[in-house]
Amino acid sequence: MATQWAITNLDRIASINSKTDVVCAIFFVLSDSETQGSGDNEVTHTGESSGAVVLDTTDLSSFIDFEDITENNAISWAKSAISAEQLAWHESEISDQIANSKSTIEKKEGVPWNE
Repeated sequence: MATQWAITNLDRIASINSKTDVVCAIFFVLSDSETQGSGDNEVTHTGESSGAVVLDTTDLSSFIDFEDITENNAISWAKSAISAEQLAWHESEISDQIANSKSTIEKKEGVPWNE
């Protein structure tokens, strides 16, 4: 599974140990997709799961000023903070959504004399 990460919000504590705007929680969305077919018959099935992780703010030795944080920084922190069980649950949710999308019967509209 090639899960994509996106960060939707960073919760901050105003001040800790002379550091300001210390990120304490990260909200994220994980997504994946699978494309089947090609050309006019191409269909992309997607799945998405969102969550949050709380960061340990007891060691600020590698602190980054809030305005200098990149999405890659936040993704790295979130990946470090999420448990293997939590990640497996999110990936399972995404996989189930994709499987359900692939098994959905396509419905069409119209009348045969206009096609």
